Amino acid sequence: MTVLVISFNRRWMLEKCLYALYETSSSDERDIIIWDNASTDDSLEFLGPILDWPGVRVVRSDCNIGSDAIFQMMKLVRTPYWIAFDADCWVETRGWVAPIVAIFESQPDVAVQYISTYMDERANFGIDYDKRIPDETSKDRLD
Repeated sequence: MTVLVISFNRRWMLEKCLYALYETSSSDERDIIIWDNASTDDSLEFLGPILDWPGVRVVRSDCNIGSDAIFQMMKLVRTPYWIAFDADCWVETRGWVAPIVAIFESQPDVAVQYISTYMDERANFGIDYDKRIPDETSKDRLD
């Protein structure tokens, strides 16, 4: 699965996001594309050494195209599945990629998964996977 990360002037958040992605995924799961939306902070200096990390690619945009970067990044995806992150998102659980891929592979009717994080009353975080595109008989159908 490819992880798409968009960033604009969020160097400190980008650092946390990338280190977390790298530490919680195995090398055979790792394909990370970082899109820098023409940052003017020190993001580009931080990203320089990241280019040497296996499984990480960096695209430096000449202008800030906002979330439209996703559409440009999708052209670069080499895996069957992808997930998008903003630089202010990160994961802290090892093995988080496998359950997402398993849903796609075991349920061919799933085209999109919505992965939401939540925090319970004790400040414990969790992840809710498996949100499916409704079928034509569903009252939640998107038209």
